[in-house]
Amino acid sequence: MPFLDQREKYPTGCESVTAVMALQYIGVDVTVEEFIDDYLPQGAAPYEDDEGELVGDSPWEVFLGSPYEESGWGCYAPVIVQAVEKLLADRDSSRTVKDLTGISLDRLCQDYVFQGTPVMVWATIDMEEPVPSTQYLLQDTGESFTWMYPLHCLLLTGETQDCYLFNDPLVGKDVAYSKEQVERAYQGIGMQAVVVQ
Repeated sequence: MPFLDQREKYPTGCESVTAVMALQYIGVDVTVEEFIDDYLPQGAAPYEDDEGELVGDSPWEVFLGSPYEESGWGCYAPVIVQAVEKLLADRDSSRTVKDLTGISLDRLCQDYVFQGTPVMVWATIDMEEPVPSTQYLLQDTGESFTWMYPLHCLLLTGETQDCYLFNDPLVGKDVAYSKEQVERAYQGIGMQAVVVQ
């Protein structure tokens, strides 16, 4: 299982770094830079408009800001699915990407990880309690959106009796987090998961 570290070049690029780990694992030759520059849909991180309202794009549709910047925010599972689909089409790959949002961690392990396929999981940094933070208006619809903090994306690679194991782009390879903490973080971010096979 390849491990890629986001800390030096991609301070907010956990989703892209994790996607590239998953892609490299199944033999797709791509770098993090290629993934971000050529495939990741990017949009506006929340900013104050002329009326003093905080507005921005939806993390369901684009990465908010830039993964190369500390000021980047992040994105949700459908954005990564879209990026990976485009990349696989470009490479004429027979591989597929699937949004597994809503599926339990136990099931992800049974159906994918134990069959040799790691799964991208949205959770929080250090599996902290996810908390609602910045509220802003989506600039295309005007709807209110609440950002969950501290968002993180990691690659689920295994489990022990008490822990789930991850390639965590902020920490290292085979990092163990207690199942209880992981469940809470995973559920708090909406049980988002993606697999590339």
